[in-house]
Amino acid sequence: MPRSFAFVVALSCLLAGCAARLSAIPGPMVASAAPAPAPAAEPAPAAPVAAPGAEIDEPGHTPGPAYGPNEDRHWIQADDYFISEQPWQRSWIYVHLAKMKRPANGESKDQALFFKLDDSRDVWTQYYWRTRPAAPSELALGELVLCFNDNQRDSIYHAPPSKDRARTGAWFMGKITDVSDAYKHVVKVDTYNCALNAVRVVHRER
Repeated sequence: MPRSFAFVVALSCLLAGCAARLSAIPGPMVASAAPAPAPAAEPAPAAPVAAPGAEIDEPGHTPGPAYGPNEDRHWIQADDYFISEQPWQRSWIYVHLAKMKRPANGESKDQALFFKLDDSRDVWTQYYWRTRPAAPSELALGELVLCFNDNQRDSIYHAPPSKDRARTGAWFMGKITDVSDAYKHVVKVDTYNCALNAVRVVHRER
């Protein structure tokens, strides 16, 4: 075999063996990274939940007054009385909110014992009245009514603005003398203008 051919064969074998050895050498281990999990979405904020009997404030919303289960729109309770130490005879008189401590009987000369709320005083009297908020149909000439005294604006007596004012403020009693402005929601008690929502009617004495 000619020397040049033998040299070519040997060189080819040498190159082939080197390539095989090179391909057998392991390369660096590269771990295939698993795709990262997508971040969990944050939960949406829960809607506000109102406590029983509460109101959720909203823009432009003004919660109304909080009345107890035993109170009417003037915060007067079912066992409340309005009392005076003198009878109503004419014009008007002040009356005061009170709780009865002892009912009238023969031994007390027809007087009941009351606890006055505005000055924390016990009072014996025979002049006391149960009342309720007036309905428009009840506001007639000559009707004996009460009007709240402590919320006067523009020469009109208005309803009590709060429970504290209603229960410890002044009320006066008189008869309705004019209903010509009832369409404006105003009646005249004695000589004073009272808003309809400030008026209570006497529905029971004693």
